[in-house]
Amino acid sequence: MISVMSVASLQRSLFPRLLTMLRFSLTTPLACIALPLAVLAVDDKPLGKPDSAGGLQPYERKAEPGIAPASQEGTQVLKQLGLPAGMKADLWAAEPELANPVALSVDEKGRVFVAETHRLGSSVLDIRNYMFMLEDDLACRTVADRIAMCKKHFGEKFADLEKEEDFIRLMEDRDHDGKADFTSLYARGFNHAEDGIPAGVLARQGTVWATIIPNLWKFDGTNDKGEAVTKKSLSYGYGVRFGYTGHDMHGLILGPDGRLYFSIGDRAANVELPDGRRIENVDSGAVFRCEQDGSKLEIIHWGLRNPQELAFDDHGNLFTGDNDFDYGDTERLVYVVEGGDSGWRVGYQHPPMGKERVPWKSEQIWMSFKSSQEKYNGVPNPKVNEDLGVRPAAYLPPVSNIGDGPSGLLFDTGTGISPQFRNHFLLCHSKGSYAKSEIRAFTLKEDGASFTLGETKPFLQFIHSPDLDLAPDGSVYVLDWAETMSKTAKGRIFRVYDPAVLADPLTLETKKYLEEGMKSRDVAELTKLLAHADRRVRMEAEFELAARGKEGRAALEKAAAKKDVVADARLARLARLHAIWGLGIQGRKDTSACESLPALLKDADSEVRAQVAKVLGDVKYGEATGALAIRLQDDAPRVQYFAAQALGKLKAKQAVTGIIELIKQNNNKDAYLRHACVMALYGMATKSSDLLPPKQLQPDSAFDEVIMDFLDESMRSNEPGVPLAVTLVGRRLHGGSHRLPVEAVYCKAKDPNVRAQVRAEAARVITEDFAIYNGLVSEQGGAGMYFPLNPVSNARTLYAWFLIDAFSEDRERAADRDEKYAQNMADVAAAMDDEHYTLENKLDALTYLGDWATPQTRNRFTGLTFTKKWQPCGGKYAIDAIEEYWEKLMSPKQDIQVRVAAVAAVRKLKADGFAPKMAAIVKDKAQPVELRLAALEALGDWRNVAALNEAITAAQESGEASLKRATLKLLPKVDAERAVAVLEATLDGKDAAAQREALVVLGTLPAHGKADALIAAQVDRLIAGQVAPGAMLEVMETAKRREDGAVKAKLQQYLQSLPQTRTAAAFPQLLQGGDVAAGKKVFFEHTAAQCLRCHKIGGKGSEVGPTLDGISKKHPREYLLEAVLFPNNNIAPGFEMTMVVLKDGKSYGGMVRKETDTELQLSAPVPNAPVDTVKKADIQTRAPGISAMPEMMQQVLTQREIRDLVAYLASLK
Repeated sequence: MISVMSVASLQRSLFPRLLTMLRFSLTTPLACIALPLAVLAVDDKPLGKPDSAGGLQPYERKAEPGIAPASQEGTQVLKQLGLPAGMKADLWAAEPELANPVALSVDEKGRVFVAETHRLGSSVLDIRNYMFMLEDDLACRTVADRIAMCKKHFGEKFADLEKEEDFIRLMEDRDHDGKADFTSLYARGFNHAEDGIPAGVLARQGTVWATIIPNLWKFDGTNDKGEAVTKKSLSYGYGVRFGYTGHDMHGLILGPDGRLYFSIGDRAANVELPDGRRIENVDSGAVFRCEQDGSKLEIIHWGLRNPQELAFDDHGNLFTGDNDFDYGDTERLVYVVEGGDSGWRVGYQHPPMGKERVPWKSEQIWMSFKSSQEKYNGVPNPKVNEDLGVRPAAYLPPVSNIGDGPSGLLFDTGTGISPQFRNHFLLCHSKGSYAKSEIRAFTLKEDGASFTLGETKPFLQFIHSPDLDLAPDGSVYVLDWAETMSKTAKGRIFRVYDPAVLADPLTLETKKYLEEGMKSRDVAELTKLLAHADRRVRMEAEFELAARGKEGRAALEKAAAKKDVVADARLARLARLHAIWGLGIQGRKDTSACESLPALLKDADSEVRAQVAKVLGDVKYGEATGALAIRLQDDAPRVQYFAAQALGKLKAKQAVTGIIELIKQNNNKDAYLRHACVMALYGMATKSSDLLPPKQLQPDSAFDEVIMDFLDESMRSNEPGVPLAVTLVGRRLHGGSHRLPVEAVYCKAKDPNVRAQVRAEAARVITEDFAIYNGLVSEQGGAGMYFPLNPVSNARTLYAWFLIDAFSEDRERAADRDEKYAQNMADVAAAMDDEHYTLENKLDALTYLGDWATPQTRNRFTGLTFTKKWQPCGGKYAIDAIEEYWEKLMSPKQDIQVRVAAVAAVRKLKADGFAPKMAAIVKDKAQPVELRLAALEALGDWRNVAALNEAITAAQESGEASLKRATLKLLPKVDAERAVAVLEATLDGKDAAAQREALVVLGTLPAHGKADALIAAQVDRLIAGQVAPGAMLEVMETAKRREDGAVKAKLQQYLQSLPQTRTAAAFPQLLQGGDVAAGKKVFFEHTAAQCLRCHKIGGKGSEVGPTLDGISKKHPREYLLEAVLFPNNNIAPGFEMTMVVLKDGKSYGGMVRKETDTELQLSAPVPNAPVDTVKKADIQTRAPGISAMPEMMQQVLTQREIRDLVAYLASLK
């Protein structure tokens, strides 16, 4: 659908939106800094970025928020909305009444509360724009750590973070004309450095809750000015790091159990509880819950990246959409369950091993094998290895992979919206532009103890909405953020509705009940309302009955037992469920309120049995233990699931046999049922059944012995599922129970598949748990990890060898073990013709040997910061082990990568005793060049000047260009005067690569008359156009580094000679000399550039922009450079964004899909978008075409990165 608008609004509305239609999810300031083009020619850093030393970016931060004036943009967006059949939409509010809206909540009176931000990106930071403090950010474990980090890096500029203010806005339509006519700042003062953006709000009966890092806030009452009367922090400690923008606190919702639920992204949390304990979940996002007054805070589900809004279905199941990490995965729909771990860790975003090997991707943690993104929205999932054995069993799979940018979420309440969306979820997909964003509807189907995707279809298209909510009158209020993911100073609220539904008597009845409330109604009426068609009415009746004490309890017991007949079978069941939940609310204060429930575990309705089991476990009703144990053999998986969870909460050790039997029957087929059994055993093995993160509950030593009694037998047996489940229990425990995964390492089950799977899971555990590193050795007294397993297990096992005792302060105790594991590592690296070890295994082993004496700060697999001090023992044992296996490692039969890695290992170990061996390799012309080069570079790091000099001479006489170039940076270490002479000769030569290296070396030499003269001469040659194109950047960088006045003057002369144009001619230093491999890394992995978001190469990436395969066959380097720096200079056919104004005053904008002599076809820049055809004879004016790609690469890439990217693009033949 193409935008249509008046001529008057053309300049201020459509054209800017076309410019930003495909902006990426970046918060880099694109317009706040205007620098001359010449700056790019000399500064090897992105424009608009602080120096590498750090600093706060130069935003203009003001106390008063900047809000855009009124315009017709909201009306225009309204016209372009893709609405469902029979539904309409109105513009309810727009700027300047609100701006930058993140979330909203509509209360029972139809008042709208909006979470509004003016600090996003400027005072609430995104680590992608502050990569110089990434390691500090990842290491933060408390809010105080984050503030200390800011003070450290920003100094006196720290105060600038407290200038801007966010707030909660109240909006009302007091004259009932369908538009907001009253607005106030309901709650404000969110301008502290520790504050995140307001990202969640929930209003109910005069109380408003808001999630604003680092607090969960509660406001009560409203005065005459529309302001909150009281303000209270219910809990504190959310947002221990900056991480990525938007990974905040969200999702406030009231559950059918009367408790408050909310989410947080991987900015994570470390919250102190009233009793002094902490909920310390500092490495992932999570879902929390608490009572409405903030008490009894619990963490429900963790291992999430950025869950936003939450939604319950009619059976009390909780769901959220979680966002991807932008590298070959997709978003996920998550079933939120108690104790659930979805596997994300914040360190995965910045993986030490690179994104191809990050476990999130390589071990398919993100993947749902039941429902794909293609089923959800027609976009194929990335291709993966569908070997289920690769995926860690400890992490629950998502219900389905879904489309990009999941945010706002709601579930149909039974009235309102439209009949075509009955029993559907509505999920906002916020993708940075109207063209790409939408709201989709979908259903779910029960599948064992979990769910699978049902029907999917669009609800609202061409809307960039972060949130939506259902109003009492049945209409859906939808936020509009406007274009881009950055602040726009704009915002709208649309009201979407079905006129027939709004006039329906049942909808009007629902509105009346919600507005009037339940306090004045008698028990009989409240009981009747438990079967109302709308879930909101049912919940309010349930809550009121639960608050009525014994009278309410009697009514709830009667309703739960189905004593009153309701004609509609579905509503009859729902009435019973609400009655059960209501008894659960009472039971949390007095367990006797649930004494009637155990009898219902025999009910004919499986959902009734399931919810009764859930509530009995929730309130810890011990008298139900026997009845719950019987339900472990129920025909319905959901009943088995909740019964197992309940028995764990009740610490029913007598039910261990039943749990084990259920594990055998399930045989790992249902991951959620297995999870319930693991949670049962975990609950039985700990002293408390509170929901806290793993390892924060103390083990019950008595039960630990019970576990150990059958552990050995279960590990050696072929009993289906048992060894794996026991291993997963051990993963959650600490203290003495670390023996569980240790025993799993030595699993000797006869079935090789069982054995391999258990060992693989154990191998994962031992690389992530400090207690287990040491426990592995103390229990077994040796290396003991058996090959073969599988690539995942092998990689983890090698890393475990590296980590063992790395954190032990008893170095004498660890010495022998360090020697043993170094020997094991070298044995793996040197193995030949061994099917047990992959090339990757061998290279990893050599990497670890090289790092033997180097303190590590982050876990290689999880990317998480170590919380204990690394205590390396020195490199002696690693050096000795490599020496022992040297002959095998250097064998011509070894892969060349192994041989080079062995040299790299001794180089990093500073093992200069290997100097004669390195010199011999350099001199041996039979050796591969890359090996000789590695040996030469190793010598350059050591102090053996004689061996180095010998190797340099051999390299210079070798005839190999790469070896000769490598000597240039080494010569100054042995003979400075000779080095300058060789550098001069090199600069007079014709090898551009050697010239580049010579210039770099010259720039590093201390003040030296001859060196400065050489550099000045090179600048003269640059001015005269005599420097090889591939060395121009190095001349400019080298000259910039020198202090010599004559050199600086000449450089300035050259810069002034460059044309000040938006063409490649202004940047000749970026056309040649780039590194293809480095450029490929920029394209596929650069955090800020995100080329893959729009372009595709070799089948990887997106088709929003042109596919770049073979691009160099079509265009020269000048075109490629301009395409990066100035994409509007040359727009690829089919990707031109333009706008036209017709003679009748209407206007259209979009991507030019096709153009003939008589017609122009335009559409939104997304696959399968509708096309509008405009007759050229009807066009009055046509704006110049613009590119969908923003001109921002010079702000996020350095000169070298741009040059490398051009080299990579030029290699695509």
